Amino acid sequence: MSAVPLRRAVSRDAAAFIDEATHPDWDLALGALPDTDVQNYVRQFFGTGATGFASDDLACVFKGGGSNGKSTILNGCARALGSYARVLAPSVLGGGQDHATDIMELLGARLVYLEETGPNQRLDTNKIKRLVGTPVIKARALYKAPVGSRTQRR
Repeated sequence: MSAVPLRRAVSRDAAAFIDEATHPDWDLALGALPDTDVQNYVRQFFGTGATGFASDDLACVFKGGGSNGKSTILNGCARALGSYARVLAPSVLGGGQDHATDIMELLGARLVYLEETGPNQRLDTNKIKRLVGTPVIKARALYKAPVGSRTQRR
């Protein structure tokens, strides 16, 4: 897909949009969710996040044992979003000192996810709240001036 600023598409993505598209792995992963309300919520959560117009300041935590569809859902959405999806380093959401270069990779992303944390690693809930609920994130590349970007991610 070419960049289309009026549609808020300013980069290329990895997949063409097909309205009726489905996949057996996606259907199986959604089927592992408790009920149709949760399935519909997950569809809406990722769908609105993909548009860049997500206004509800939410971070979603997928929890559970292995082989229950968490990675299938995340990886499927990430693949569909192409360059709009970013895998986050665990250190970014852990405790410790904020550094503007750590969050540079968030700029322009619509899906940011962390698949696993270490066994003793804790997530910094204040940092998560600040990153999810802040309308403009400031960050900087190494040895560069800070830049700001309107948030458009999940």
